[in-house]
Amino acid sequence: MVLAACRWTASVLAVLLVSELAIAQPGFGERRRPIEPKAPPDAPAPMPEPDRGTESVTAPPEWTDRDPERKAPSADAEPGVYFAHKTADGLRYVWSLPKPFEKGKAYDLIVMLHPDGQDFRWGPANHPRIKDLPAFKPDCIVISVDGIAADARRPGARFFEPSSENAVRFRDVMLEFGRLFPVRGMYLYGQGEGGKFAVYFAVNFPALADGVLAHGSGIVDGSATKNNVPMVFMHGAKDGITSLQVSFDAAEQFTALGHPSARVRVLRGFNDFTSAVSAADMIDYLRATRSQDPEIILERVRSMLRPKPPDELNYRPIPWFAGAAAALRRITVAGALDKPPTPEHTAQAQALLDRIDGFAAQLADRAREMLAAADLARPPLELVGGPWLGYVTALRDDFRGTPAVDALAEELRFDESSAEHMAAAQELIETWNTSASDQARFQAVADLLPSCFLYEGLPVDMPGRMRASMRKADELELTQSDRDRYEFVTLYELGWRDGWREYQRDIRRWRSE
Repeated sequence: MVLAACRWTASVLAVLLVSELAIAQPGFGERRRPIEPKAPPDAPAPMPEPDRGTESVTAPPEWTDRDPERKAPSADAEPGVYFAHKTADGLRYVWSLPKPFEKGKAYDLIVMLHPDGQDFRWGPANHPRIKDLPAFKPDCIVISVDGIAADARRPGARFFEPSSENAVRFRDVMLEFGRLFPVRGMYLYGQGEGGKFAVYFAVNFPALADGVLAHGSGIVDGSATKNNVPMVFMHGAKDGITSLQVSFDAAEQFTALGHPSARVRVLRGFNDFTSAVSAADMIDYLRATRSQDPEIILERVRSMLRPKPPDELNYRPIPWFAGAAAALRRITVAGALDKPPTPEHTAQAQALLDRIDGFAAQLADRAREMLAAADLARPPLELVGGPWLGYVTALRDDFRGTPAVDALAEELRFDESSAEHMAAAQELIETWNTSASDQARFQAVADLLPSCFLYEGLPVDMPGRMRASMRKADELELTQSDRDRYEFVTLYELGWRDGWREYQRDIRRWRSE
C-alpha cells in the first residue's frame, strides 16, 4: 500500500478570478450551482521554495503500461472506472465518473492530492473504485492529480508546495475540472503535504472548495483565516511520522479566529497509512455540513453511520457519531438551513438523533462502571489503572454533543482536564524529541506522565522505549525513585490499550437501521 497544504497582486488576480469563475461550468450535464464572484482574500506572504539541490522541473515522466486507459473526460465513459488524462498545462490525473451515472445530473467532485514524493497514482492505488471493494465514494466524481512541482533529480516524484504561484496554478486546474465535469460541489482531500496544500488553497480560493479533508498534515504556519469552508483534520493516533499534535494545532488556529467548522477526527489504533474508508466517511461529513438539501444531509449521515467492515489492514473504522449528530442538527434546529425542511425530513433527522443519543447513554453507563471500579467517580482523574482511560477518551470524542456524554464529561471535568494535560504534555514531548540521553527521557516521563496521560498525542514509541530503558536501568544509572515510577508507564499503556479494545467491542452493538 502506498503511503501515503502573498499578499496577492490584488487588482490583477481579482479580475482573473472573477472572469474565470464566471465560465467555470461543466462541459456536460447540469450546471454547477452559481458562484458569486469574489476577489481572493489577503493571503500569507509567498512561501520560500524548498532547496531540493537543483531547480525543480514541471514536466512529468511518461505514462506506464500499468496506468489506466488514456481518455479525455466524457459522459460516455464507463462509470466507476479510472481513466487517465492531462490538464491543459500538462499535469497528469486520473478521473472516474460515479456509478450509476446519469447525463444531465450534477455530482460532487472529490480531488485527491497525494503526499510528497508521489504522484497522481496515489489516488487509484489507495482508493479503489467500483470494480474493487470497498468502492471509494461511488456516488461522486473522483480525480487524483499530479503535484504542481517535481524534483529535477527524481522527476517522477511530485510535490504540492504551498506557495502563491502554485495556488494560482491549481486554481486554474480546479476551474478546468469545473468546466469538464458536471460538478455540484468541489471537495479537496489530501494526505501529508497534499493535505497541507489543500487547506492553503481553500483559504485563498474558498469559492473553489466546498470542504477540505487533510489527513496527517497540519497547515502552513500563519495561514489560518476565518472562512466558511468546512475542514476536517484526520489523523491516526499511532502515526509515528507526523505527530497528532499538528492536527490539533491546525484546528485550534482556525477555531481561535472564529472559523465555525474546523474539526479534528482521531483514528484510534491507526497509523500514518491511508484509510480510504475513514476518508469516505469524513467526506460525507463535509458534504452534509455544506449542503442545504435535507435529503442529501440525511443520505450522507446514513452513510456515515453505517457500520463498516475491517479494511485490508484489519482496521475497523468507528462511525463518527459526533459529526453525524452535528450534521443532523442542521435539519432539526430552526434557521440552520436556507429553506425550512419538511416535517418528514425533520422527523427522520430527529429519529436518527434519538438513536445516537440512546446509544451514547448506554456507553456512558458502561464508562461509569469502569470509573467506579477505579474509584474515579468524580474529579480529579488520576493514573491509577483501568480501561476507563482509553474508553472515556474515545467516547468523549466520538459522541461530543450528545446529552449523556456531555453530562459525563461535565461530572468528570474531562474537557478542562484534557486541555490541562495537553499543555502539560509539551514539556515531555520536547524533552523526548530533543534529548540525546535515554536517562533524560526516562526521567521526564517518570516526572510528567501523571500530569499529561489524558493527551493522545504523546510519542507513539514512548512505551516501547521506556521498557527498553528499564531493562538497562543499571547502565543508565536510574534512581530507585525513577524505577518505581515506571509503573505509571505500565498503567498508561494498559489503560489506553484495554480501554480501546472494550470500546470497540461495545461499538459493534450499534445498528444504523
